[in-house]
Amino acid sequence: MKVESDSMLIWYPKPETVKRCWKCREEKPLSEFSRDRSRGDGRDTLCKSCRRIFSKDYKSGNKEKIKEKGFLYNLSKNHGDSGLRVWFRDGGVCQKCGISRKSGKQIAIHHIDWNEKDNNLGNLVLLCKRCHNNIHRLTRLKVFVPEEHVLKIWREWFEHK
Repeated sequence: MKVESDSMLIWYPKPETVKRCWKCREEKPLSEFSRDRSRGDGRDTLCKSCRRIFSKDYKSGNKEKIKEKGFLYNLSKNHGDSGLRVWFRDGGVCQKCGISRKSGKQIAIHHIDWNEKDNNLGNLVLLCKRCHNNIHRLTRLKVFVPEEHVLKIWREWFEHK
């Protein structure tokens, strides 16, 4: 593309209007490619239809991996780095009954002192859903129980495996 200024000609490269898909090798308009800021041209390497097929195949072949990744993401989102550290410290196993997430049971992180803002490792423990619900049922009126008694109740309950 040629642009004339007062004293000289300036040549600018012609903006690309088509792109070749890496998978199907067809040239398609840029509107057929999703935006991708990490790429030099700002567009995905696969056209939208090829990306859809690739994503569907990947999801069907990696269900467990995706499920686990989502679970670990939620741990870190809800509890910061401490959530992941507790998960690996406790081996992904309920610290009360020993059930693991691999057995199909849901695992939760319990705040020992019930302060959801206190994500210190010493305040967090992995429990299965059943044990987590039991400890909350046991101390349902925790709002009215002084802190030193809450920790005493927790220790007594935890010791009776």
